[in-house]
Order: sequence, then C-alpha cells, then structure tokens
Amino acid sequence: MSNNIRPFYCGTQYMDWDAANCWRCKKNMDYNNSEFKCDIQADLFGACLTDGKVSHETAGRMGALDNTTAYQWACPEVEWTEEWKQQCENNGGNQ
Repeated sequence: MSNNIRPFYCGTQYMDWDAANCWRCKKNMDYNNSEFKCDIQADLFGACLTDGKVSHETAGRMGALDNTTAYQWACPEVEWTEEWKQQCENNGGNQ
C-alpha cells in the first residue's frame, strides 16, 4: 500500500494552487532553464504528469495534511516576491 497522497481533487485545483502560491513565490521554477528551485513544486509537477500523488513528506510541507477540506491554502514555505507584496499593498492587502 502506497504512503503517497493526492493533495488535489482535480487538475484545476492543482493549477489554482500553483498560480496562487508557486507563481508568486521567489522559488518559482526558472522556465528559461527548465530548472526547479523548490522540491514541492518539482514533486507536484511530477505528480501532475503521473497519478497526482506526492509523498507524505511533500504533502506535509505544502500544508495539504492540515487543509484536507480546503480548496485553496497558502503554502507554508512560500516566499512572496517583492512584486506580489507590492500588489497586495496597493490593493489594501486584498489578494
């Protein structure tokens, strides 16, 4: 029996989470060099291409174990970009 976990209900939920977290993070993938800077994003990308499952460790690091009923949540390891911080400030803190 596999200890792997499927953190998202469907591919759309994965893409929404990736856009809300990874795309706004300093550790987002370097698409010019096809280089992952974050193990979580790399594991999620691999899961997207296979069975949608990640290791228990990755699920815990990304907050999936603490947010089992949430559609969206902030990654505990996200490092917001300066551009995203500024955009939030300009919107009065509303994302």
